[in-house]
Amino acid sequence: MHSTLSLQARERPQPQSSRSGTRCTAAWIAGLLVILSSVLPGATAAPAPAAARQDLVAAERALAAGDVETFRQLADGLRDYPLWPYLRLAELRRQLVPEHRAEIEAFIADYAGTAPGETLRRLWLNTLYAAGDWAGYVRNFSDNGSDARECRWRRGLLALGREQEAFAGLDALYLTGASLPDDCDPLFVRWHAVGGLTPDLVWRRVDLALARRNPGVAGFQRRYLPEREQRWLDQQLALYRNPKGLRDAELPDDPQRRAAALVVGIERLARGDPRLAAADWSVLEVREAVPPSAQDRVVTAIGSGLARAGERSGLVYLRRLRPLPENLGLQRERLRAALRLEAWPEVAEWVRALPSGERRRGEWQYWLARALGQRGDLVGAAHALDLASQERDLWGFRAAELLGRAPALRERPTPVDRDEIERLLASDTAHRIRELQALGRHADVSREWRELTRTDDADALRTAALLGQRLGLVTESIFTLARGDYWDDIPLRFPLLYTDLVTGHAAQNGLPQDWVYAVIRQESAFDADVASHAGAIGLMQLMPGTARDMARELRRPAPERLDLIDPALNVALGTRYLATMRERFGGNEVLATAAYNAGPGAVSRWLPQEILPADLWMISIPYEETRNYVRRVLTYRAIYAHRLDRQDFRLGALFAPVQPRQLPQPEETEPATAAAD
Repeated sequence: MHSTLSLQARERPQPQSSRSGTRCTAAWIAGLLVILSSVLPGATAAPAPAAARQDLVAAERALAAGDVETFRQLADGLRDYPLWPYLRLAELRRQLVPEHRAEIEAFIADYAGTAPGETLRRLWLNTLYAAGDWAGYVRNFSDNGSDARECRWRRGLLALGREQEAFAGLDALYLTGASLPDDCDPLFVRWHAVGGLTPDLVWRRVDLALARRNPGVAGFQRRYLPEREQRWLDQQLALYRNPKGLRDAELPDDPQRRAAALVVGIERLARGDPRLAAADWSVLEVREAVPPSAQDRVVTAIGSGLARAGERSGLVYLRRLRPLPENLGLQRERLRAALRLEAWPEVAEWVRALPSGERRRGEWQYWLARALGQRGDLVGAAHALDLASQERDLWGFRAAELLGRAPALRERPTPVDRDEIERLLASDTAHRIRELQALGRHADVSREWRELTRTDDADALRTAALLGQRLGLVTESIFTLARGDYWDDIPLRFPLLYTDLVTGHAAQNGLPQDWVYAVIRQESAFDADVASHAGAIGLMQLMPGTARDMARELRRPAPERLDLIDPALNVALGTRYLATMRERFGGNEVLATAAYNAGPGAVSRWLPQEILPADLWMISIPYEETRNYVRRVLTYRAIYAHRLDRQDFRLGALFAPVQPRQLPQPEETEPATAAAD
């Protein structure tokens, strides 16, 4: 019996209406995972013996050596072994030619939605694309969330004369501020030629790209604009790249694009020279007809820029922002600017101006309480703290602490059918995962899990998260439960792993265990093998240079990059670096946490000119990544303190006032991880 867990929806959740209804999605999934049963080769109901694993490896080696006869003899003896599909995959991937089309496509159909089947599908689709076999490509296509694959599929539909299908829902793919694969360009050229890619869509993508600070993508869209409008884009990009001299710049003669160019110029200028931006706007505001929504962006940019420079004149501009449901992002930016200036009356007023759902969030109720407390309204402050304390986040935990209450963890197990979990544990996918784990094939385990959880159905994902926990897939279960939008299962989301390592190295470096656990949870979610795009590696996501520096301090051999996937070494060096950052910043664990992410040089530059409460310093961190990082680590510390039964834990003890910079700035050194503005 071959069973697969029916979770064949897209990897990244999207509204079903966001793309063409012709795409091969798993819309038929409506509830819990179910087990599909069909008579297929390679089934089992019991774990395989060690001899079968040895035969698997021997068969793979025989095939690699070209000994097909030995391979087939060994493979035939493993037809009841869970990993037999991997042997068949290994054989078929050497036969990606039209003569074997029937065998290949039969395997893909039989093992659709599994790692072996989808791996072969990917290889076969690439082969068909290279051969220009559009009919075969369209026939074997399955949506896996890849933009390149989708564009090739749509191009195949065009080649087959199915133009309406090819262009249906294409705007959802096109409208992004990010770069799209080169495979999409011929599709967009054809779409433009038939009038589907309109100037309105092009300008919407230009605006999205510039909002993401991606002028290259914006400029690439020039080819799809009429000649007259190409000039408008050139003028707007010129302002983006050099906003100085804005008041005298050549602007588009179209009112809408003229206003957009002005907004882009002012926003860019306000980041570097808010005073000049304010001076230019004083002229342009009188001269130009700028719509109210654009004015909201302008005054927020100037006001926030002045606030970052410590100038209270920024409040004059921020007061002009109209609080509307559609500009919530601007209202949040305005509040952060007011907090930087400690403009407490404005903070109170602008929190109350937020839409009701946003206003009740723990973060804003905490700051409302701070603002009301500053003006002596203790009753109002207590009420705001009471509302904030009901939230399970940093500000809710701090509010609860100030009120003398326990944090609102609201811990509840994930509500799933336990019998269903047992059935899933007996499925072929679970057996394959167990065997791959026994063989140390973590990449294949990840592929199995990715295919298993290719859905956006919340109940299915929650069930899968519990299955992952039972299979020992800690990181996968954490992220899968998050995708299932369930947050109350605290033990699953915040496991206590590597206890001997954490306990020992935390004690050696004088660090609280909750801090070490919180950093590991934020950095890697307990994936010892993970490597970031920036090059950070392992449980505590160490950059190789940082790891070598810490090894030198500990008189250890300099580690190679791959050495850092060893949990023992990674935690030893990571805790040493965390302790070094705490020492460097006078024992301030908030500053040390920020330095772990952004580097000590950056944090030294961010030190205030005057003593500043820690909560205000945190929200003033210039790097959004580091600002969020510190918030999450402190939140996780509170949760892990609860899990470790630390009765003495107090967030308030971590909120020591941030002292002003007194010494010359240190030379920039590499952070443990990597942060970007």
